[in-house]
Amino acid sequence: MAQAHRNHRQWDRSRGDTIVEVIITITVISVVLVGSFITVNRSTAAIRDSEEHSEALTLLQGQVEAVRGLGSSATSPVYTNQFFCVNSSGTVVPFTGVTTLPSLNSDLAANFSEYPATCKNVSSLYNMLVNYNSGIFTFFARWNRLGGGGDEVSLVYKMSPGL
Repeated sequence: MAQAHRNHRQWDRSRGDTIVEVIITITVISVVLVGSFITVNRSTAAIRDSEEHSEALTLLQGQVEAVRGLGSSATSPVYTNQFFCVNSSGTVVPFTGVTTLPSLNSDLAANFSEYPATCKNVSSLYNMLVNYNSGIFTFFARWNRLGGGGDEVSLVYKMSPGL
């Protein structure tokens, strides 16, 4: 009889996991899954940010090439000390009323309203801006980031009139 009672106790213990063991297992799995989700989210955001910067640089390089093409004459409109962009047909489009580079935050707040239409939403996202001062061109691309907030990429290019 004592033997039967011992076997019964062993059977009771081996019936399954206790509720505490199940809760601990669920907690560990949840922590692992949340950590994985956070890592994937951050990686996706980093990739998207990299893609935005890469596309902005490509568009700025196009602006540099357009300015180089227009800069062969010393009387070219690219050599004025004002802000402008070059549209898709190769025409210099001046910014009227803009004498200093607005801060990125003020551009975002104003939804880039001071930008001429052909300089806004280039490639449906980027706002282009070029400035010439003392032989140096500064090219800007500004945009509303897909993840929120704003961002900017700039290139500096030195070129003398007539070259």
